[in-house]
Amino acid sequence: MLFRWGATLMYALASGLMGLGWYGFLAQGQPWRLLGAYGASVGVHALWNGAAMALITLSSLALISLEDPLALGGWAL
Repeated sequence: MLFRWGATLMYALASGLMGLGWYGFLAQGQPWRLLGAYGASVGVHALWNGAAMALITLSSLALISLEDPLALGGWAL
């Protein structure tokens, strides 16, 4: 549930940043605002994905035995 709530906030933030970038580009004629907003929204999404992968990795390592080569090979896949 927390991941779904966090994902909703992340997508709302990334979309809002892109909306601000498009506003800066179309209404004010500042193309750098669009590029900056795109970079910021991609960065927010990358941080979210990195945090999710780190949590998945730590959780799965806590559940498997590091001495079992079959379990370790399955985790690596």
